[in-house]
Amino acid sequence: MRLRVRRVVPFVCLGLVLAGCRPPAPLVSLSPVRADTPTAARSVPDFPAIAPAIDTIGVLSARPERPSALVVVDWRAPWWKRIRSRVAMSPESVSAWAAARGGRVVVYVHGAGTSADRAVRQGATLARRGGHRGATVVIPWPTHALGVTWPRSRAGLAQGYVDDSLAAVSSDSVVHTRLARLAQAVPPESVVVLAHSLGARLVTRVLSGAPLRAPIGTVALLAGDVGVTEFTRDLAPALRRATRRPVIYVGRGDRMLWLSRMRHDESRIGEARSAGMMASAGVEVVDAGALPLRGALFRALGTRHAVTRLDGAVADLFGPVLQGTPRQAVTDSAGVIRLTRPRR
Repeated sequence: MRLRVRRVVPFVCLGLVLAGCRPPAPLVSLSPVRADTPTAARSVPDFPAIAPAIDTIGVLSARPERPSALVVVDWRAPWWKRIRSRVAMSPESVSAWAAARGGRVVVYVHGAGTSADRAVRQGATLARRGGHRGATVVIPWPTHALGVTWPRSRAGLAQGYVDDSLAAVSSDSVVHTRLARLAQAVPPESVVVLAHSLGARLVTRVLSGAPLRAPIGTVALLAGDVGVTEFTRDLAPALRRATRRPVIYVGRGDRMLWLSRMRHDESRIGEARSAGMMASAGVEVVDAGALPLRGALFRALGTRHAVTRLDGAVADLFGPVLQGTPRQAVTDSAGVIRLTRPRR
């Protein structure tokens, strides 16, 4: 039996690698599909049955090898085939498309170890679970697609994380240009920036630089991989000036943020242990650690860091924060909002 398992494992690993290295979707016309027209497809689990089976996502690319585009996401397909088509466009055209949709514009900035296609799927999933009806825009920036390379000697994290950290620093000017152009095409107060992990470090650096034409509506940082000292001293004041409502979501048991804390020898803003210091910096801090993460196997064996598993934080952002719905939570003496499980 042990010998059979050893024979199967290499083929399973090879299949996972091939699934992550598939070619991008072809550049074809959007005419066969209308993103605003519901289709009579079977309902997708975890999503409302009344939602259309097709979504269109705007991509303001900060990756030199990938152009900005409009991407069609087909929820009827398996997750690895959901990107149905892609139409390359200029960043100005994508911003104009977002303005034409009207309403709020959700801008998603991914974390480390995320390919451009995976970032699109993540952004589309978050907006769909939140019931967002306006435009969704994803800003892919250069990272290692799989997030793993051969570890550097005397380093606690893989070389891929080190490279992605440097890429976040070098990408801030391009991301600032993309956000500034979008804020010129749409009302700045309608822009909602959702940044995850290392993307939170990138966004806070961008917003602490040259100011946009007006403060944007909301900036939400999920599982932010930013040092507490740097944030409270330098980034928090700039963030309060750059947005009308900065929100930081913290959690517990995040294994990737724990590794980052070990490497940098400093707590990260996405950890619950830092919540009190974040609240004293004048930003809204929401502790979603008491809410369950999506997937029992992920809770037990996963990193507890993946953005598509943070259902509690996503539901709070698209509900109480953006829609003003009642929030089931308590506020402690430090000013931290602690979400509680709904009573059955």
